[in-house]
Amino acid sequence: METIPRCRQWHRFAIKLQLAARLVEWIVPALKKAGKTVWVVVVVGRLRKDAALRDLPPRLRKGQRRCRGRPRKYGKNKICLAKRARQPRGWQTVDCTVYGQTGTKIYKTFLATYDPASGVICVVLVKEDHGRYTFYCTD
Repeated sequence: METIPRCRQWHRFAIKLQLAARLVEWIVPALKKAGKTVWVVVVVGRLRKDAALRDLPPRLRKGQRRCRGRPRKYGKNKICLAKRARQPRGWQTVDCTVYGQTGTKIYKTFLATYDPASGVICVVLVKEDHGRYTFYCTD
């Protein structure tokens, strides 16, 4: 039976983001040596206005034991994006450059759970003159 060499460090647990970072650290020197340019892209997606978002599942307090069965993956309460956008608290401003033009954007972020993403996502609401955009990012 063949085994994986210890130098590959397959036995250490790592989340996908850490694995991606290790892959970039491994491949960049080889590509630079070959005279290639390296681009790392982070993907952020749009979220539907009627997305079925839920709050986060309850966390156990220190010393508290969990109940029988599998722990909750999604929260009990539904989140309505329109109601979150109408709330005045939590909005922040940032100066940024979009399409070569510098401007100020108003945004709000929060964590939620989303079934198509299989767990926790970061939701970003962006206010514009003509409405709002909703984005999400996993990990």
